[in-house]
Amino acid sequence: MELTRKIIFTTLAFLFICHTSIIAQHKKGVLIYEAQNIRGYTWEDKIAESNLDSIQSSNARKRIEEFLGKRKKEEELKKKKPFIWEYHFNKAKARVIGNKVYQGKTFGIYDYKENTRIVRRYHKGNPNDFRIDSVDYNFINGEKEFEVEIFRDSTKIIRGFDCYKIEIVEKWGYDKRPSLFYEIYVTDSIHFPVNALMHIPVFVSNSCPVSIKHWGLRKENYFSAELISFNKNLRKKMLKVPKEFKGKQ
Repeated sequence: MELTRKIIFTTLAFLFICHTSIIAQHKKGVLIYEAQNIRGYTWEDKIAESNLDSIQSSNARKRIEEFLGKRKKEEELKKKKPFIWEYHFNKAKARVIGNKVYQGKTFGIYDYKENTRIVRRYHKGNPNDFRIDSVDYNFINGEKEFEVEIFRDSTKIIRGFDCYKIEIVEKWGYDKRPSLFYEIYVTDSIHFPVNALMHIPVFVSNSCPVSIKHWGLRKENYFSAELISFNKNLRKKMLKVPKEFKGKQ
């Protein structure tokens, strides 16, 4: 009888801990990421590929050296000036601010379940040019394949969050060759799907990305982002379509 009571007590304690853990997970708030995006081969690769010594024309060699020097300065400048992503989110959707695809005033909402983003926008040069664009990431990336591996035993503390690693390999083309590699560290303490940031057609995780790195396997590009701020308070109006974006086609 005493053993039975101990088993029941242990089971209830375990369920209570699990329940408390679920309740403690934040399902709304504001996330701010600092990101960098470097496109193209690195300038060192460009120099190696150009093989300047084999170029006979001094004029051509000078122009190539000038181009490579300019590319180096541009890439160094990009590294020094990251850009900001801001997400106001609840358990169903997120408003995206900062990584603007379009010029002018925009209002973009990402839907977790549908994996789509609706962007209402005004053209910067023409205030009468108003459009509503729907971006379906399942369709855009539907022909690609993704291999997802979760490593809960590979942990780090990043910005004060307990994180574990997720790796993703993206394959595309007729032969489905690996093209991109993702390394993501997520935390279970915030409910914010990985897909809201990465826009891939397969579900990855509902745990919030804290650190993201991805690069082309042929060194064609490199991207990194890190969560620099989290505020659990969400203003509901941030997810509502403002009057200026309503009733227009």
